[in-house]
Amino acid sequence: MRKICFTLLVTVIVVPPLQAQLRIGNYKEAIYGMDISPDGHTLAYAVSDSLFLWSLEAQKSASGFQLGSTGKILSVDYSEKGDKIAFGIADSTVLIFDLYQKKTIHKLNGAGGVITSVKFSPDDSFLAAACSNHCIYLWETNNIAAMTKLEGHNGDVTDIEFLDSTHLAACDGEGKILIWNLPAYNIESSFKANNRWTRDIIKNKKQQLISCGDDAMVRCWEFDRNYFPRLISSKRLGTNWLISLDLQGDEFTGAVSMNKRIYVNSVFGKYRFYAGSIILKILFVPETVPFKVIYTTLDNGIFLLEAESMKLN
Repeated sequence: MRKICFTLLVTVIVVPPLQAQLRIGNYKEAIYGMDISPDGHTLAYAVSDSLFLWSLEAQKSASGFQLGSTGKILSVDYSEKGDKIAFGIADSTVLIFDLYQKKTIHKLNGAGGVITSVKFSPDDSFLAAACSNHCIYLWETNNIAAMTKLEGHNGDVTDIEFLDSTHLAACDGEGKILIWNLPAYNIESSFKANNRWTRDIIKNKKQQLISCGDDAMVRCWEFDRNYFPRLISSKRLGTNWLISLDLQGDEFTGAVSMNKRIYVNSVFGKYRFYAGSIILKILFVPETVPFKVIYTTLDNGIFLLEAESMKLN
């Protein structure tokens, strides 16, 4: 009897493990502030006293500049035109960097505490700074030497957001949000947003305001013509302090918590990711599907994270 032998050829395809995240730069230290340019092409972030620009398309550093800062940079904000970047510093100063001149053009003094947040108005006519001394400082960009001090909060002002070119929302350590009328320099409305501290606020495309805070709640508010609020929705993300949040359209709401986790709430469910370090800020990368986020940490630098690397419940 003739024995017939068959040789079975098996092709083994080795699939490389999914890269959970991409480290931006080679920094393993605290990075507090970052912002994405209005055209969505460039990430700006600060390390020590330096500004770094990172191309979101090429995913590599574009350039770096010395700022001349003497304290920790806690906040970064692009102007609406994208030609300037403002920096809020822990030593009570605000810097304005001109991207065309490639140098710091203004160092603004006069605040009395830690600058926690800086924001340009939508028409770039104002620059506002939130401060730990319960105050907001305001400059008109066409008269940068003159500073206005807004007093009315009873806790550290933790974040600010322009609702339009003449109205500024500010949240604080009492869990309140105050709406400021800038031409009149007075308070239009004041309301309780979160238990304990409200940490971050952001405006959506519908001109509604989203808040997050120490009660792990994300709340959405809309305003009437007199800027009085109405609560639209309230959702819990996690079980711990929510420090920072960002939005991508109406589909995704991202927040980071003191328990070292990233949460993204969506119509598809809730995405989760454990970063292993305390996270300070989150930003969605514009026009990515389904989404990508960038987050900064207290002791391990800055990372780019894709949705596919997160757990979806």
